[in-house]
Amino acid sequence: MKMTKTAHWRLGLNSGIFYLTLLAIIGGMGFLSTMFSYQFDWTYGNRNSLNPSTQQLLNNLKEPLEFVAYLPTDNELATRIEKVVSKYQRIKPDIKFTVLNPDLAPKQAAEDGVQYSGQLVLKLGQAPNQRKELLESSNEADIVSALIRMTRQTERIVIFIEGHGERQPLWTESNGLSRLSEILEKSGFKIQPHNLLRTQSIPMNASLVVLAAPQTALLAAEVKLLEDYVQQGGNLLWLQDPSELKGLSSLADLLNIQIHSGTVVDANERLQAMLGIKHPAVVPVIDYDPRSKLTQNLKIQTLFPFATMVSRNSNSGVNSQLVWQAEEFLQTLPQSWLEVDPLQAKVVYDDTKGDLIGPITIGLSLIRTIEPNAAASESKQQRIVIIGDSDFITNGFIGESGNLDLAIQIFNWLSRDDSLIGIKTNPAPDLTFSLDQRVSISLALFFLIGLPLLLVGIGTWIWLKRRRL
Repeated sequence: MKMTKTAHWRLGLNSGIFYLTLLAIIGGMGFLSTMFSYQFDWTYGNRNSLNPSTQQLLNNLKEPLEFVAYLPTDNELATRIEKVVSKYQRIKPDIKFTVLNPDLAPKQAAEDGVQYSGQLVLKLGQAPNQRKELLESSNEADIVSALIRMTRQTERIVIFIEGHGERQPLWTESNGLSRLSEILEKSGFKIQPHNLLRTQSIPMNASLVVLAAPQTALLAAEVKLLEDYVQQGGNLLWLQDPSELKGLSSLADLLNIQIHSGTVVDANERLQAMLGIKHPAVVPVIDYDPRSKLTQNLKIQTLFPFATMVSRNSNSGVNSQLVWQAEEFLQTLPQSWLEVDPLQAKVVYDDTKGDLIGPITIGLSLIRTIEPNAAASESKQQRIVIIGDSDFITNGFIGESGNLDLAIQIFNWLSRDDSLIGIKTNPAPDLTFSLDQRVSISLALFFLIGLPLLLVGIGTWIWLKRRRL
């Protein structure tokens, strides 16, 4: 085809318009990229982004926050830490990041408690009320734990009553609470076992008292100490297993509650199979009231083994001098029930024997407003939590489903740290690698026996083949 001058001119014009349009689009995209920024994290568990609860914690911080890395000049680690800090700055832009050489700033390093290069210091607030935390690593779990401790400002003392077979915070056995205690201490709580007979008192600076399923009866004088503590406005966590109240009936009357006899069960075999439950007395709580602070942001089921029912006392006249506002924050599924008879191999609901059909309340919170007096200039809110189970926070069950998250939220609520409710310190989900025992054995047999035999077989086959040539 012969190309005329007109056709050639039109082709050149079209080409010119195309390139001008392309340049305009590229220029426009470049301009827009300076005005707007979008980031996507496609890693498993969004490990390159901050946990939503961490973002919530940063949004709750009203004081200035500074990261100070003590490193030599032009250290590669400083670049990596700066990249980590940038994730926090995207949520809280006023976060300051500083790199200091400890050899060139020895006085400030000493004031911050730095002992060697590579340590990271977090500073929250301004002098003279500035709080500091010295960290050995820059992972999210350590930073969040440090921020939680600094947010509390003052120490939270948790008293665990002992001397009557209660669950103990230092026990490392499956029925102990050492795992929970370790996490609480990292979050700024100070755990103190406390024997009422030894001290004849309860410390007035305690944030809360924990009474975790006593196995023997408390003396009348010990119960009186607990009642006085409650009447004076102390916060209490009472965990009670299905058994007698061990001398605590008068405390239950003071709180105007009733802890029933019997065990809560759920015989739904399909649900048990889905949750990996092997006993009907291990009941799940799946639905939570979104209005409840105690279960705020709790999205996963919690498991309660061998729990009992807790309810308001039907006799409204009991100890009416203390007016409580109650909330049933833990309820089982409708198909569960309270089994009043001793548990058998196969449990069956029978209302003629007194069994109560679900949903069953196993967690109750109480609030009372204490008006100011000569010792206090303003009113305060007293908080009580009663749960008909102590096993759910033991070492054997604290890692099940959402039990740990619920426990932490209860302790934060009782210590009046409402801004920390829902804050988690869970690491990225792909930091550990675990294999099923059968898979581990199969891999071991393959690499230790199968693969060597295969290589020997191949070598023998090649040797025999060469001999025939």
